[in-house]
Amino acid sequence: MLRKVTLAKGALLWDAGDGARTLAVVEKGRLAVRSDKGYLSLIGPKMILGEAALLTLDGESQTRTAAVEALEDDTAVVEYPASMVKDTFDAGTSTVGVHLLMTLVSQTCKNYLLIVSAHPKRTSTALLLKNQVQALSLAIPQLKAIAAWDEFFWTFKFLYTQRLESDRMRARLVGDVRGDSTVLAQASQMVQEFFKGQDIATYLDEYMAAEKEKQSWLEVERKYK
Repeated sequence: MLRKVTLAKGALLWDAGDGARTLAVVEKGRLAVRSDKGYLSLIGPKMILGEAALLTLDGESQTRTAAVEALEDDTAVVEYPASMVKDTFDAGTSTVGVHLLMTLVSQTCKNYLLIVSAHPKRTSTALLLKNQVQALSLAIPQLKAIAAWDEFFWTFKFLYTQRLESDRMRARLVGDVRGDSTVLAQASQMVQEFFKGQDIATYLDEYMAAEKEKQSWLEVERKYK
């Protein structure tokens, strides 16, 4: 069953260690994903979070790995059980599934492009990662055409794993890009190079904008420590 939640600034949607059985979409406001190390990411309107809950449909137990808190008063979130994603396929529509796949693709590409931008002299690495981004770009029409639950779920698990690996790679090779606007600017420019005219460019633009906004929050947090 859908659950609509309105959060005050600082209120938690989820805490680290909570059972992960639901996904959520932000309707209004901003959410921050944070650990004891600080802000990990920022989630804005229309963005999905908590997609790991889908893995419970495969019999896996999942827990939240970080806390999610509201950054603004009246932050509105719609939370729904993972099983509802499968229900949409059973009803003959894959809109939610496509949104999930595009989210994972865009997050992975964002990480790869940030790594390339942060290490412009590492030409061999840049070539490898740009090829990964290009491959994901070419696969988008086929991803959008997925209509069967089994095919979607297998693809979701593959892309989810790839996103996790890109998160780890980005954390190891880049970390925060605080104070270095050139890295984000270069990564944003490459979005147009690879995805100009494609729907996925909108997703990537939103995630790049959230990345920039996160740096501002990190800077404020650093000043008040």
